[in-house]
Amino acid sequence: MTEIRFSSRHAVELYDPPMPDIDVDPVFSGLFAQARPHSMTGKDALYALYQAVRHVAAHAVPGDFVECGVWRGGSALLAGLALRRFDPPEVQRRLWLYDTFQGMTAPTAADVDLHGDTAQGFIDRHGDDGRWCYAPQDAVAATLRAHG
Repeated sequence: MTEIRFSSRHAVELYDPPMPDIDVDPVFSGLFAQARPHSMTGKDALYALYQAVRHVAAHAVPGDFVECGVWRGGSALLAGLALRRFDPPEVQRRLWLYDTFQGMTAPTAADVDLHGDTAQGFIDRHGDDGRWCYAPQDAVAATLRAHG
């Protein structure tokens, strides 16, 4: 179980169930263990990212990686660690991380669930002065630095 903290007043426990076809990959398992505390993305989606990075490296696809919506940097961390593992040393890629680093943008009146509950009402109850799903840029940078 991993705690995902959306604000100081709201957190959930994320459970990654056993996935025998994924769990047999020891390289992914090691990278996942490092990235998991910094991501709200599930094991299956992080494995898909890992496989995409392996494909790019194996086929010498040129270019950098871009992530839009970073939160705490877990997906970027996994991609960077996988690139370090699978790209030849002479390949230099950049990870471009785009985020507000201040949380989700304010919801509009159209952001309503099937029961008629508004996203704004949820944020008012559970957010921090309107902030939701935020992580400061320096925290993301510290995570990436801590893992080289």
